Amino acid sequence: MRRRPGSPQIRMAETGPSGLAFAPAVGASSWQMLSDPCLEPAVPPFNHVHPAIVHFPIALLATAPLIFLLGGLWPAQRRGIHAVALLLLLLGLLGGLLALATGDAAEKLAHRTPELRAALNHHEFLAQWTVSIFGVLAASWLIYLGFLRFSHRELPQGLGRLLFLLWLLLSASGVVTLVLTGHEGARMVHELHTHAGDTQNGW
Repeated sequence: MRRRPGSPQIRMAETGPSGLAFAPAVGASSWQMLSDPCLEPAVPPFNHVHPAIVHFPIALLATAPLIFLLGGLWPAQRRGIHAVALLLLLLGLLGGLLALATGDAAEKLAHRTPELRAALNHHEFLAQWTVSIFGVLAASWLIYLGFLRFSHRELPQGLGRLLFLLWLLLSASGVVTLVLTGHEGARMVHELHTHAGDTQNGW
């Protein structure tokens, strides 16, 4: 059978001295087919990951302070509840850092207008404050656990309650900035159309 001009040549597997079949070497035309953009897997670029992951740190960071409060109100189960809350806080903080990184990538490719640029700057400012606040909360709680482990004694009851109340107040401010950050991000997508119509850049 004759091969049509321009079509890739297909060869049968070659058999070596041992009788095993070996696949023929890939030709230049095959590499061209593999490099065809139409044949590449549809993996979203790094900047498109941001909208998909931001919901996880929002949920985790908003829930963790409530579970800490529950542990404070339930002394019999406090240690286990606070362990779960700390895990959620750390996972939410890691998610927030990843959201910041992917947000920076998305910002570089977003369609820019003066209004959108101002909204992006405000959104980034709020996100940085949110991650900073929850970073302080996580670090302070880990320091507290380290103090308990190495000193082998609890804080005085009055001091412990005061510090826990201040911690909860700081976490409430973190939740406020978290909500404002999410609201500003949603406004950019739904009202300002972050990726609208820059056809020269492929948007």
